[in-house]
Amino acid sequence: KCNAQISGFSVSNNIVKKVGRKLNSISNRIKIKCRDIDSYNRLINYIPERNLILTNDIAFICPSSKVTENRSYGSYTAWTKMVTSKGFQIIAVCPNSIQANKLGYEQYFKDLTILLDSFLRIRQFAFVFLYHDVRAKCGTLSDKSISCELNDFFSQQQGCFCYYPSQIENGASLKEYLKLVDFTVTGRMHLGISGLTSNKPMFGIAYANKFEGMVRLFGVDPSLCLVDFDKMASSQNVVNSFLSRYSSIQSSINRNLLSVTKGTLLNYEN
Repeated sequence: KCNAQISGFSVSNNIVKKVGRKLNSISNRIKIKCRDIDSYNRLINYIPERNLILTNDIAFICPSSKVTENRSYGSYTAWTKMVTSKGFQIIAVCPNSIQANKLGYEQYFKDLTILLDSFLRIRQFAFVFLYHDVRAKCGTLSDKSISCELNDFFSQQQGCFCYYPSQIENGASLKEYLKLVDFTVTGRMHLGISGLTSNKPMFGIAYANKFEGMVRLFGVDPSLCLVDFDKMASSQNVVNSFLSRYSSIQSSINRNLLSVTKGTLLNYEN
């Protein structure tokens, strides 16, 4: 006899019909909440609209953690000042070891370097290589170890300005690193969300239809800022569109951030 709910979650385009019917069968007594507009529109095909609640991902209201006294963070801030003084913008890059496992690591790494090169063809960029998940999801490789290898590749072989912080304690500390970048290129939606809370646009490497509905919450056309993880090598046109519309994308994020944050609170309403 407790009030129950399924808090904000996503469903893909190919939701299993049996799952949809099961959700419908419990929707009169359990509140069902989805975290993006695309998932909401997909679930309406199974659940009466009166039993479905649109909210947003709770990551939008997760706090950051001050790390300003941390020696490692101090060297990072010094690096950001150095590269920006030279006229470089900073991209925060986060790979996804789940995507690497699906595509095969060698192919994934190659395609991701091609994607990042697509940015370098247009403008001067420096990279900070970050990580969302330290669990090994591609053999022995994790987001963190892939970021380390990307850092070695772009700093040593490509001669780029790069930074790799090896001792980020947790996601709350990670948000502080994102405050000093211009935008994110990420296969992890939650790292992108952490950047968006500081008005940093996200170029998403998408999978499982997780990203599209989330960027629409900010009034951003997904075709301007998303590529599928298996199409990174042919994404130059999307990169061009993203950079040419960067200012308007950032303005749209700024206009909608407060309403997105408020919508997140619906996760906690009975």
